[in-house]
Amino acid sequence: MNIDESPEVAQQLKIQSIPAVMAFNDGQPIDGFIGVQSEKNIIEFVNKISSLKNSSTIEENISAGKKYMNEGDIETATLVFSEILKIEPDNISAKSLLARCLIKSDQLDDAEKIIDSLPVDAENNQDYISVRSELEIFKNAKNNPISDKEEEELRNNIYKEPENYQLKLDLSKILIAKGENEEAINQLLEIIEVNPKWNDGEARKQLIEIFNILGNENILVTEGRKKLSSMLFS
Repeated sequence: MNIDESPEVAQQLKIQSIPAVMAFNDGQPIDGFIGVQSEKNIIEFVNKISSLKNSSTIEENISAGKKYMNEGDIETATLVFSEILKIEPDNISAKSLLARCLIKSDQLDDAEKIIDSLPVDAENNQDYISVRSELEIFKNAKNNPISDKEEEELRNNIYKEPENYQLKLDLSKILIAKGENEEAINQLLEIIEVNPKWNDGEARKQLIEIFNILGNENILVTEGRKKLSSMLFS
């Protein structure tokens, strides 16, 4: 652009000398330089801007992958997270979410290998926290399978012994492994409403585990946290 022909643009961008190079994203200037630069500096500048753009795209793709996963389209979600890892092989969120897809596809061993390969600082990543909790629940369900008849008997026993909180807790674990998240949450909230301190707050701990698995974006988590706060602090 010739700034003599477009002085208003130069003024808006505060360009006082040339040559001047500006990088834009979504119509907004994000970086730039003034004056003649070496080839090395120009390449570094281009790589820096590309990295910023890629980072934004990766975050958008992670969000899209989560949406597919939450909608039950595990195949597409798996593809999205796999493609992200081709660009950023060490992306903790993408690896954790890929592991979640494997769990939902009943590939627990492969999911566990991915989780075990993650570095120590993954402990600070919410996606890692979620998948680790989910893996433990699904492993327990696989190692201790329960039939439909046994689940029915458990429900009958809860009906006969409504104050037997251990039965409700056991049912919630079965439900979360089956993906029946709303009922699992409600079972635990029923315990907390009547006896929040039961078994050293075991129901609340289990509820937090479910919240971690589902993630803060899930509407069940939002509503569940509101109900929990109302019970504990009203």
